[in-house]
Amino acid sequence: MSKTTSRKQSEVDTNALIPVRNRAERFFLQWFWILIPSVYLFRSALEYLDLRTFPLALQDQIKWITEITLIIGIIFANLFFSSIEHTLIKLETSQNILPKSKGHSGIKALLDHLDRWLNHNLRIVMGIFSSLCIYIYYVVQFGGRHVLVSQADFSLSYLDLLLYIFPSVIYAYFVGIIVWKLVATSLIVRSIPDKFKIVVTFGHPDSAGGLLPIGKLSLAMLYVTVMPTILSACILIAPFFSTPILRLFSANTVLLFGLGPVILFAGLIGSIFALLPIFSFHRVMEAYKLEMIKTLEQISSKIVALKKKFLIQEQSNSPENLENILNELNALETFYKANENINTWPINRQILVNIWGTQVFLIGQVVTFLNWVSRVSF
Repeated sequence: MSKTTSRKQSEVDTNALIPVRNRAERFFLQWFWILIPSVYLFRSALEYLDLRTFPLALQDQIKWITEITLIIGIIFANLFFSSIEHTLIKLETSQNILPKSKGHSGIKALLDHLDRWLNHNLRIVMGIFSSLCIYIYYVVQFGGRHVLVSQADFSLSYLDLLLYIFPSVIYAYFVGIIVWKLVATSLIVRSIPDKFKIVVTFGHPDSAGGLLPIGKLSLAMLYVTVMPTILSACILIAPFFSTPILRLFSANTVLLFGLGPVILFAGLIGSIFALLPIFSFHRVMEAYKLEMIKTLEQISSKIVALKKKFLIQEQSNSPENLENILNELNALETFYKANENINTWPINRQILVNIWGTQVFLIGQVVTFLNWVSRVSF
């Protein structure tokens, strides 16, 4: 092994947190933007060689929109992976997360624990399950496994069929891996208030008690779960429009009442996991709010008392005492104004708007789906 290779390997081994350690997973998540289009174009080229006409693959809007949605989802997944360690270390360096005791293991142990779960072998089970679901979907769609076996030959058309099915099955495996990592991150970050002392700084410039990184991390997870529902949105709204592209989505009832709702349901469940850390830290911030309200009440009473004292001292013509009283009064009023608007969520207004937008997007799809169900039922 060369010195460069050993140095790189050493760097990988000593990092506190590596969300993707497996080489195959890391390769796919790094080069997906080339691999997915390349496989699709290769299949299109085979169709052209076989039929000598414009490839059907390039006319298959459902397939290429599905894969574009997949690419967008993986882009956001990579952004999410890159933000995990930065978020937790930032909270520690700003002293918003502190050890509960002197012998407490600290943030390094938390990162190691998260690393183990992100790369746990159980993620493979999730990936295989995801692949199996997509494989079963295609088998049912094509009329059963015996149909696929009976058509087996060495022709370009059969290779085209395999390239239609199995790349999606492989992509589903990596989607399952991403889902595992998202759930593991959500649950471990959600448990931080149970294992660490959380310091909330009301009046912090981030308008979130110094805990805005938690809100940003949850939003990053939320985007990963919501992006794939672009596909379900296309499927559900297609029947309401007459445009040629969207009309293809409504032509297949399996898409409308099968695949679309499954994607939507997965997005809803994913949103719950993405928002868990926010609610966990909100509980801690609520407890801090009660303490802060008591403190502000005491400060308010002290401000009133100091103002009375100032008036008395002013009448007695004692300038030295007046200056001391004014300095103390200004300090108390500054503290009061900085902390009177108490936000008990680890998010600011911008994060709130983004979260609200994703949830409105999902709720709109749920309403649309229920509308279709009611039409079919009655």
